Amino acid sequence: FVVGSSGIGKSALVRAVQEPILRRRGYFAAGKFDQYNRDIPFSSLVQAFRDLLRQILTEDRNRFGMYKTRLMEALASEGRVMTEVIPEVELFIGSPPAIVELPPADNRERFIRIFKRFIHVFAHQDHPLVIFLDDLQWADTATLELLVAMFENEVPSAFLFMGAYRDNEVDATHPLIRTIGQLENKGAKLERIELGPLTLENIGALVGGALRCSSTDVEELAQIIFDRTGGNPFYCTRYLQSLHDD
Repeated sequence: FVVGSSGIGKSALVRAVQEPILRRRGYFAAGKFDQYNRDIPFSSLVQAFRDLLRQILTEDRNRFGMYKTRLMEALASEGRVMTEVIPEVELFIGSPPAIVELPPADNRERFIRIFKRFIHVFAHQDHPLVIFLDDLQWADTATLELLVAMFENEVPSAFLFMGAYRDNEVDATHPLIRTIGQLENKGAKLERIELGPLTLENIGALVGGALRCSSTDVEELAQIIFDRTGGNPFYCTRYLQSLHDD
């Protein structure tokens, strides 16, 4: 989990993971929660996996064929559970047969079981899988429950989940914080990276790099930017841009 206030650089830091993952022929798929669509279950996860499947569809036929076989074996006769939430799955397995309607609680258990199988299809040592969900402070309840279930039993060693959230928008009673507590209780290996504002020295280096001069030449300007922005990286770059535009 990467934690910090808005504009502090959480998403930028996580996306820096993409390059080493791609070098190992791995996959990086991302989704982002929306403050105004919190009533849509699994919206961010669906977004991430649709992105992943589209990546695979652009690759050579051999790799596509490999995933087609793996998906058909993993989903078997329950493929419709996934195609109903991620339509792109149908491009791999065709139109699956109808499934038996179950009571809501049983339906949820079935979805979680099939979804965990689905993840195992893509996470292998020869192609690691990183799933990144941004703005977790706005995550829906169904996604948080699924997140806990994903780490209940054996998790593929080549699978990394990364999430970012604004710690100034959550408290001890927030559903996300309770979910993180549940993950810890289940023994999940968690790491929390907390991002703070840039220092005056950091801003001097940033401005010096932007203007192609030494940081000592821009000390006054760096101090002004630091005072105006409090060291928030997003505000720093926007303020520099506004000065350039003026």
